[in-house]
Amino acid sequence: YIPEGYVLASEESNVVSVGYIWEHEERISYIDYFQCTLSVGLNVNVNAENNESRWIELNGYRVFCVLRESTTTYCWTDNEYFFFLTCMGDFNEEEVNRIFSSITNDPAD
Repeated sequence: YIPEGYVLASEESNVVSVGYIWEHEERISYIDYFQCTLSVGLNVNVNAENNESRWIELNGYRVFCVLRESTTTYCWTDNEYFFFLTCMGDFNEEEVNRIFSSITNDPAD
């Protein structure tokens, strides 16, 4: 699920990862999604300092959530892939959760 008004601005794909960025056509707002296999020895740094951060349960996953100003970032794994979702702009929690719920571990879905 991508909200109305967003267009695909960037797409990267290789053997172990995929990444997409959607930008809003009329305002400064974007959705950034990244997925990679855990086999790559990934090292992830998420700056939670001076920001609200918490662990949440969502669709059966334990998700690390960082909220800062107008940006929400979710990080999680399904023990095969690592997922990273950032929504910057005028998003409420319900809409970010709807985007999250539409993600599958196969980008072709």
